Amino acid sequence: MVEPDPDFVCVYYVDGSTPGEKYTVNLLKFNGNGSCTCMDFEQRRAWKCEKALLQLAGHETPGVDPIKLQSIDTMCKHIYFARSKITNDMLIILSQQAREDEQDG
Repeated sequence: MVEPDPDFVCVYYVDGSTPGEKYTVNLLKFNGNGSCTCMDFEQRRAWKCEKALLQLAGHETPGVDPIKLQSIDTMCKHIYFARSKITNDMLIILSQQAREDEQDG
């Protein structure tokens, strides 16, 4: 399950694979790539996001190939789930607005 945080914009709580396990995803971190409190992100992906931000800022990162944010290398499954949730919610809102505009027009 993916639930938005009621107090923070673009922060979601995403269920983990183990019952009762929840991770916090902040979709605004790392230039919109997102961050997650899961071990996969913290150990395998966060450093890539940091390097990608340095590369975007024009800093050389010797020995590190160019890294693209919003990619399979920088996002864990929990980030994908949260991005899917916010996208679906936004599409529902936009669809409702379009219907209202059609009725008014």
